[in-house]
Formats: sequence, C-alpha cells, structure tokens
Amino acid sequence: MLPSARSLFSPTSLRLPAFALLSLGTLACNKDRDPAPVEQIMPLAVGNEWVYKVSYYDGNGDVYREARYVRSVVKDTTINKSQWFILSDRSIVQNHANGYVYFNKADNGSVIIYPGAQYNNIRAGVGYQYPTFKLWVFTTRAEALQPVACNGTTYQARRFGMEYQYEYPGNPTPQVIKRDEYVEPNIGMVRTDIYQRDSNMLDRKLELERYTLN
Repeated sequence: MLPSARSLFSPTSLRLPAFALLSLGTLACNKDRDPAPVEQIMPLAVGNEWVYKVSYYDGNGDVYREARYVRSVVKDTTINKSQWFILSDRSIVQNHANGYVYFNKADNGSVIIYPGAQYNNIRAGVGYQYPTFKLWVFTTRAEALQPVACNGTTYQARRFGMEYQYEYPGNPTPQVIKRDEYVEPNIGMVRTDIYQRDSNMLDRKLELERYTLN
C-alpha cells in the first residue's frame, strides 16, 4: 500500500517549486465537483489482457535476460459511487476527468498515473513520504501521438515521460530514475522504457506482444 500522497505537502515538510504545487493542486481529484467529460486513456473492461515481452539490459546496453509480463482487468467494483477496475497486480484504476488514475487507499482518493489532455506538456508531480526516504513522481504528457516501434509493429502512441526522484536524509542530491510509457488510444500501454538510476541507459523495456480487449 502506498503511503499518504498528501503527507509531503505540508508547508513545514518540504519547500516545493511553485509549478509543482500548482500542478498538484490542479490535478487533485475533487469528489464534490460536477462530472466532467472523461477521456478513455486506457481501455478498461473485465477480461482485457495485455502480454508484454520484458527485456533486461546490462551496463553495456546488451540484453541479458527476457521474460513475459501479463496485465489483465480482473473485475470491477464501486468506490465512492464510482466504477473502478481491479487489475491483476491488485491496483485499482479508472479513467477520470483528470486522466487515468489509481485509487490510493491511504488517502481514500485517487492519484493520477497518466494526466488528461487538459495537461498536455505540463510537468505535474505527486509526493510520497516513506519511513526512510521521500519519493517524488513527475509526469509530462506529450500533446501529439508519435510512431512507436514495438516487436515489429508500429503504433501511434502518446508518450508519458516520468521521473522518479528519491530523496534520502543526508544526501542533498536526489537519485533519479526515468521512464517513458507509450500509450495508444483504444489499445493501452504498448511500450515502456525504464532507465538505470541516474543514467540514460536502458534498464528494462516492456513491449506489447499481444492483447485481448472486450
């Protein structure tokens, strides 16, 4: 379970750049607000399944191992009078007016994974307080779709650039892990590039092999 996503935003806990505070305030989900049009960023229906080839890279940029990863929509449920979907990794997600979000039980609220179209090219962040470190996750949504090669197939996908910043006590410089996730409308995530810590070299790559949509 993730810790409270709100715990880092006390003025006494962290000093944030103004843009980060603004983005978080804008992206926060408001359960009392009137419903807004929902962009179907991820196709969510019980029985949907995506199978990925996972490639692991060494320090020289060579693939040293391959595996398969399966993500599926197991069932749906109702939370706060809203329909949510439970995935095979136990995460609880939905398409929301603010984007593709997951349900954070610690806050009884939602946190954005992929921002919606109204936040194109805006760098938005959310923070988590863990016992031994603080984690910031910043995400930027590209405005335009782009060709993305994946297992011999080219998709027209949107890039979501993510940056995970780990702040440890006594270390003034955060450790950073970057990842790029490419999502094609009506199909879902087709490729993810995960980079080595504090590096632009690949650590892992997920590529869509096949999918089933209901």
